[in-house]
Amino acid sequence: NKQVNKDIIIVTVDDPSYEYLIETYGDWPIPRNAYAEILDYIQAQKPKYVAFDLLFIKSLNRIPNSDNKLINSFKKYKNTYTAFNFDDYSFELRKPPLVNEKIKSDIKVLSDNFNPYKYTNCRMIMSEIIDATENIGHINTPKSDDGFTRTVPILVKYPKYNQNDYTEIQDDYYLYMTVKMVIDYLNKYENQNIKELEIDSKNNLILGKRKIPLTEKGEAILNWYGK
Repeated sequence: NKQVNKDIIIVTVDDPSYEYLIETYGDWPIPRNAYAEILDYIQAQKPKYVAFDLLFIKSLNRIPNSDNKLINSFKKYKNTYTAFNFDDYSFELRKPPLVNEKIKSDIKVLSDNFNPYKYTNCRMIMSEIIDATENIGHINTPKSDDGFTRTVPILVKYPKYNQNDYTEIQDDYYLYMTVKMVIDYLNKYENQNIKELEIDSKNNLILGKRKIPLTEKGEAILNWYGK
C-alpha cells in the first residue's frame, strides 16, 4: 500500500501533454524557455522547493534567448534545484570533465567500512547554469538485479582528474540532489545549522538531529519489498 506525501507534487509529461508540447513548441526536447515558463507558473503557487529531475546538458537555443531565460530563472529562484549525473563511459567516448568545486560536498567520514560507489565519468550540465546556482546534485539511481529500485546512492565518489593525461588526483564526494534540498529545508524551516556533513562510525549520515542509515556503499534504502 504505497502512501504518497500530499505535500509532494510530481509534474511529468504524459501522452496528451506531450502532444500539446509538440503542437505548441514544434519538437522535442522542448526549448528551455518552456521550462522557464513552467517554473514561473509553479513558483506562483509558492512552493517551498522545486527540483528538475532531468539534465540540461547542451544549449538548445533554437529559439533566440531560450537558454538564457532558463538560466535567469535559476538565478531568480533560490529554492530551485537541478541535476547532473555520473556514469562509467569509456574515455574514448567522452573525456571525463572537471566538476566545478562548488558542486562537491565536504564530508567527514568516521567509519572504517564506508566506501561509496565510485564513478569514472560524468555527464555535465551547461556551465551557465552551474554559474547561476549552487543548487545542483547528482541523480544516479541504479536498479537492483531484479529491476526494482530499492536504494538511492546518497553519496558517491568521482575523481578529480589531471586534464593533461587524465590520471586521478583525488576522490571527491557528491551528494544526491534531494539530500541537498533536505539540508536547506532543515536549516530554513527547522532552525537547524547544518554546515558540515558527517558519516558516523556506524555509517549514518548525520543531518542535525536526524540520522540516515547508509550502506557501506553510501546508499539509503528507498523501497523494500519482501523480507
